Amino acid sequence: MRWDDARDELLRLYSSKGVPETFLEAHSGAMGLYRDVATCGLLNDTELRAIQQKASRILEVLESEAISRTFMLPAAVEFVRHLPRLGLRAGIVTSNAVPVVSAILTRDGVAAAFEAVVGRDDVERLKPSPEGMLLCCERMKVPPHRCITVGDMVGDIAAGLAAEIVAFGVRGGMASDVQLRDAGAEAVLDDVNDLLKVLNCRSPFPSLKLDSPRLPPARGGPSSGAAV
Repeated sequence: MRWDDARDELLRLYSSKGVPETFLEAHSGAMGLYRDVATCGLLNDTELRAIQQKASRILEVLESEAISRTFMLPAAVEFVRHLPRLGLRAGIVTSNAVPVVSAILTRDGVAAAFEAVVGRDDVERLKPSPEGMLLCCERMKVPPHRCITVGDMVGDIAAGLAAEIVAFGVRGGMASDVQLRDAGAEAVLDDVNDLLKVLNCRSPFPSLKLDSPRLPPARGGPSSGAAV
């Protein structure tokens, strides 16, 4: 995605609405800028909703341009396809636009595996706020303590823990192993498919070998848990 172009367009938009230059220039990334404008308290609620809608459309146009160059990792596809036999349901919490994410999932043949996709337009605050995680749980009708979350960013881990969801880190993003662990990740995996080794040992699966008191208690049947 053309992140520099996205940031430039957001800078012009927010500046036109009176957001101080000192605040704007302190943000080197477009998504971080969008996230922090929502929590900075510089705009009233009406102004904030209107400007964030415009900002999100700017981001969505550029995200849409990148669909043809964006693919799910093979390990992630394999992971998702294994979830039904483990009795787990799946949802996505993303800072991207839902139509963009849905287009990628459909093209890659895994859209049906996700019961809920929560995007930036569904929430007021992006990760590390737990708002998206909690909304995903609500839509799937699964309590947070019955869920796990997997992410490659510190914000993913922080959002999961704030929602009282056990969080696993996965390598491959911008965060290091140390950063993910310091944020509270239960473990840091080589790729998301490694989580199958944990889940496949968990009741209602056979006995868990990775002992941790923070893992969700094993109760109920196929609808008793979710990965978000």
